[in-house]
Amino acid sequence: MRGPIPVLLAVIFAVACVPSRGQFRLEYPGRELVDPVAVTITDRTGLIAGVAVAPPDIPGREGAVTVKPGEPAVLIVTWVGGMCDQTTELVFERTATGFRFVEHTERADACLLAAIGRSLAIRLSTPIAPETVEFVAAL
Repeated sequence: MRGPIPVLLAVIFAVACVPSRGQFRLEYPGRELVDPVAVTITDRTGLIAGVAVAPPDIPGREGAVTVKPGEPAVLIVTWVGGMCDQTTELVFERTATGFRFVEHTERADACLLAAIGRSLAIRLSTPIAPETVEFVAAL
């Protein structure tokens, strides 16, 4: 596939997501009535090579971890945020049986208005089976 979107994603992976001691930072874009959200991905595995906002046409469901079609080393992590989200941290860690993403989100005044779907494309240094990755939303 050629065009501006794949080139843009490649640039984001290569430039904007340079890790700082196992952390990747990006801003999840806002939209009408929803402010942008600062997102930090903390990698405790050493496997994450880059992170980008996943295009909205990539399928996923709340708390889902899938593989991007045709790119086995790219995990698509999808969760539901809210209109009042201020920051989100995803911690990627090893477990006894595989891997886990733990999501921590700060919200203004415990606001839970309007569910907002969010997805990230997380490029790994080596492919892992998505069924070995669990997603946990921390309260």
